[in-house]
Amino acid sequence: MVKYNKHDYTGAIRDFDQVLEGCPDDIITLSVRGDSKFALHDFRGAIEDYDKVIKIAPKLFNVLYNRGTAKFSIEDFKGAVEDFSHAIEFKHNDPDYFYNRGTAYAKLNDYTNAILDFDRTIELNSDYGNAYFNRGWIKFELKDYTGAIMNYDKSIALNINFAEAYFNRGLAKFQIRQRSEAIKDWRLAKKLGYIDTSAMLQKYAK
Repeated sequence: MVKYNKHDYTGAIRDFDQVLEGCPDDIITLSVRGDSKFALHDFRGAIEDYDKVIKIAPKLFNVLYNRGTAKFSIEDFKGAVEDFSHAIEFKHNDPDYFYNRGTAYAKLNDYTNAILDFDRTIELNSDYGNAYFNRGWIKFELKDYTGAIMNYDKSIALNINFAEAYFNRGLAKFQIRQRSEAIKDWRLAKKLGYIDTSAMLQKYAK
């Protein structure tokens, strides 16, 4: 564990391999080896280790959650939803679990369930800025531009340097004919370094 704690994940994996040669069902070692592989972006390798852990101990919600995150990272969004859902069965009050499942639902274009999960995230942690941001994005996709603006307002209130939130809020304002306000938001986004803003300013800020 010393190498793992020092973020030497490659060295840690070698040590874990040796431990598992003698004790292949050691779920702690399997789990942390999976975490090490995840840290090295070997998501499929991490999933293999998490699979072994869950086969032995199917109620370990943290491993279910980590496997869901690994599946999300390889764009297996359906598998991610399934793992996050199983994790939530055992841990009901963690906003991260609902947020990440909501994000996976959004990737599957299941906006109804995504919004429900972002709602629950915010119930559990009213300062969860990314939940407001993602809910705002879905509201925009559903053409609820006023709802989108309200969510981006909250996200920006929690992080005044959130450049993409300014940009997206500008898009929503533009849709409801608040052109001057949209341009203000795009200029703020550009000032904060959001490069996608330049084209909108060149086209509309004349």
